Amino acid sequence: MASREVSTREILALLSSTTQPQVKRPTKAETKKLAQSVAPKKRTAYAIFMKETYPRIRDEMYPGAGKPTKQQNRRVVSAVGEAWQALSECARNVYKQRSQQEVEARHKAIKDMVDVLPEAKQQCAEPVGSIGDYELYGHEPLLPGHVADCYLVQHRVLRTRARAAFYSCEDEFKREIASLKRLYQSFEEESEEAHKQNEDFFLRLLYATLDREQEPKRCIVTDFFPPLDTVGVEKDKWKLRDVSYQMARSVATLHRMSLLHLDLRPQSWYYDANANCVKLCNFRLCRPEDDTTDMTCLPYLLPYRAPELNAPLAEIPTRLGHQGESWAFGVSLVELASGRRMFNTLREIVSFQKAKNAARGNEAMQVLHSGVQKTLLQFLCRNGIRLSVVEFAQEPAFAQTFVNLSVLDD
Repeated sequence: MASREVSTREILALLSSTTQPQVKRPTKAETKKLAQSVAPKKRTAYAIFMKETYPRIRDEMYPGAGKPTKQQNRRVVSAVGEAWQALSECARNVYKQRSQQEVEARHKAIKDMVDVLPEAKQQCAEPVGSIGDYELYGHEPLLPGHVADCYLVQHRVLRTRARAAFYSCEDEFKREIASLKRLYQSFEEESEEAHKQNEDFFLRLLYATLDREQEPKRCIVTDFFPPLDTVGVEKDKWKLRDVSYQMARSVATLHRMSLLHLDLRPQSWYYDANANCVKLCNFRLCRPEDDTTDMTCLPYLLPYRAPELNAPLAEIPTRLGHQGESWAFGVSLVELASGRRMFNTLREIVSFQKAKNAARGNEAMQVLHSGVQKTLLQFLCRNGIRLSVVEFAQEPAFAQTFVNLSVLDD
């Protein structure tokens, strides 16, 4: 018997999981060393004075000359030195205080990054036999997660199967519910045609235990499909082309609604073999682009987090945006195309970013055709110049690369 379609209005009325791969965590010493490489630099009092005074003295000595020659540069530097010597002790102290402030800011940034410990696996809620119209189907979890464990359930009347995620943390559960509500409210604001198309990109919500007096367990029930990284897309370049394009469209849909996912990784998409399409899920970290409120945890899992986002929590809200989404999306595509993990440690991410030929030193990238590498590296370059997921979705030729070239470098 076919299952009844659940409308967006029903989902919103109902509203009125995540899995985590094993990652080699850096030691505290390794984290401190890496933090020192990305923390804001400190300058001496004289270096601050030089930075601010050099342009003025250069323009006074060589007005309209453009870039100074080596000889002119030496003369300007010498003049700056003389100006520093001519400063009163009180004026020098101003620069010394600013220098000390930079030293303290650097130390604080390093300490904050080192003190942000990886989130430990939380003890998830025990499953119960009945969740609304669904009953537990087996007692072993489908996927042990980071903040929720997923179990297979079956509708007691329709006999259709679904996925139930049991949460241990009230805040995590509320975040996921709030994000889903925001997502479906955005759907309601669009045309009926766009509304239907949007729903096809996301894992459908079937039930949630919001009446805590009647159902004390924190549980969200969604459609049940296998995770995208378990269906072997690396072995079928045609399927890889299709799913990469669909992945991009699902993320682009969020971005069009001014939402950031903040947890993109291969396990955030599920694959519907009957419809030959992917469904995006795991919305617990999703937030509006203009939301600058403090975060309680780092966005993305470590292997998919852009280098600039490995920073103190207080600084992250202002660093979030489409560029971070591009990095996570690019890493996900590399892993799906190669069938291998791209990064395991923060050190590997920093080394990749600094390398002149990044693809050559990365095991997952090495097995890909050079043409495929070129496409994917556009997501993994310097912050500010990365290919956006929206651009990838708007130009099917990018995904076609997986077909025109043999994906794996045989």
